[in-house]
Amino acid sequence: CAESSNPDDYLDTLRERFAKSVDRGPPKGAGQLARTISKLAIGEWSVDLNTIGGCASIIPVLVCSDEMLGSGTHPWFLANEFRAMLRADAGMVPGELIKGPMRVSNLIVLTIELLECLEASIENFSLGNLLRDYSTACPDRINCLRTYIWQSEYGKKLFANRSLAESAVSALERACELTGISPSR
Repeated sequence: CAESSNPDDYLDTLRERFAKSVDRGPPKGAGQLARTISKLAIGEWSVDLNTIGGCASIIPVLVCSDEMLGSGTHPWFLANEFRAMLRADAGMVPGELIKGPMRVSNLIVLTIELLECLEASIENFSLGNLLRDYSTACPDRINCLRTYIWQSEYGKKLFANRSLAESAVSALERACELTGISPSR
């Protein structure tokens, strides 16, 4: 894909790596989520709704290590691929689909880096509430989750990841020690 200047080649590469195989192999990422939800909706697979709080509402989340996928229009593209592969029975409100007895939100892309950032902040808010609020505020996923967080009230509730902050403080203390600078506290 890096050799080509054709945008369609780039989209095909994204689709191949994170949604569906062009050689009709098993789906990947967004495609796996769509397939799983479809199988649950038609009863081919089952889940005890009591174990998941009795809800028939699903917010599919694609957790990925590739930072690029969580930025720009990548979440929008993957959400569109997800919607196409889900083949919903109907749409209710923007970003909310009906598949069998289930209400399904549009796909959310969550990078591991952002998940680590949220780790220390979950004491201040629920991850489920954050994902629901994002689904409502940005149903088409044209804004990525990171942008939504920083522009919403959630941005004011974020704390630094404890282990990353401790590592940074240790590195700064060591640098002060090596340079003879007295750290101010």
